Amino acid sequence: MAEPSDNVPAKTPADDGEALRRQVAALLAENEELKQEARSRGDFLQNLAHELATPLTPLVGYLKLLKSGRLGPLAEQQQKVIEAMVGATDRIERSLDNLVDLAAMETGQYRLHSTQLDLSQLVQEIAQESLAKAREKHVRVELVKPERLELPGDVRKLRQAISAVLDNAIRFSPHGGHVLVTAEERDERALVCVFDQGPGIPPEDLNNLLLARGDHHAPGSAGLGLPVARQIIEAHGGHLTLESPPKEQPLMRELFSGTRVSLALPLGAPARG
Repeated sequence: MAEPSDNVPAKTPADDGEALRRQVAALLAENEELKQEARSRGDFLQNLAHELATPLTPLVGYLKLLKSGRLGPLAEQQQKVIEAMVGATDRIERSLDNLVDLAAMETGQYRLHSTQLDLSQLVQEIAQESLAKAREKHVRVELVKPERLELPGDVRKLRQAISAVLDNAIRFSPHGGHVLVTAEERDERALVCVFDQGPGIPPEDLNNLLLARGDHHAPGSAGLGLPVARQIIEAHGGHLTLESPPKEQPLMRELFSGTRVSLALPLGAPARG
């Protein structure tokens, strides 16, 4: 058997340090490459949203002009068609807003414009705005009128997040279903919950918001609303959770056997801007 050569140099701490430096350099280069890929995806999404929004803007304007009757009276059937088209363009606009937000998150350019607001008032406004859509599906939306909930936040972004959650609840509710919205202070946080009586979400999809309520559950669902809503709530220092079926039922006669989406926001801490 050959004896080990005395000419092989022993490993020194300097060698270990050099190997570590090479590993760190490789990881930094890989990280920079991933950031560049994210920026490229973000730029693509922003450009896509812009290209889609450009022709949509005059379309929305003309539809609203027709709906107003300023171009002449409409027959009842024509009015219903125009209202359906306005609803469709509203959904497209929301999807584009979600695309823009996803792009901003990819590029690290997501910013909040925080002001002091009353979350309870905002929730009431959103619930009121949802009634027309709910009537189309013969779904009843009920709001447990909340007390005043003051907190710092971006009004437009919070409206987008809460509207997306409520819109999902209405969309997945059965004909004649009931959607309940609650808002309260709990554990020094503002807690907004949306209950529905829809088909629920499979346990394996609860942790993946893109799968939780995507195209395979209902027509017209882009699957972007909940992921963007979660990002908005987390940017405010809060969290969004799903329960299906809800473990905690509201004190009502009806059973909400579908899903509860909960949005918890800190009452005092400033949002990250």
